[in-house]
Amino acid sequence: MNHLPAAAWPGRRRHAPMLMLAACAGLLSLPAFAQAGAAGGATASAAAAAAAPDPLARIAELSRIRREAGLKICRDSADGKLAYVGFVQDAEQGNIKVEIAQELDKAAGTPVAGFQPVNVWDAIDNWTICPQ
Repeated sequence: MNHLPAAAWPGRRRHAPMLMLAACAGLLSLPAFAQAGAAGGATASAAAAAAAPDPLARIAELSRIRREAGLKICRDSADGKLAYVGFVQDAEQGNIKVEIAQELDKAAGTPVAGFQPVNVWDAIDNWTICPQ
């Protein structure tokens, strides 16, 4: 442990805190590259915060899916090319029974020809409430 007074520490920068205070108070201006980085960082973080999903809203959505039979729900296929539209029939132990009524080609926005409705059990986390 160092028992020397703070003023005796080698390498201690005595004026750095004052410069930081002056910069925060607007008495000093930041260089152009630092100003651009600060503005870009604030914009990027604001955009990331706006795009981040609300975990409480997702919990409420999952709760609604679990308890509302007949609710229209959607899911994308594993490759992201298709979207499935179905209706909740039952829920047990974190899974839901879904009647998949429609399979849509996401690129064309049209139903896939020849699709037959099917009942499946799936994890509730895979589904979202369809936009109206």
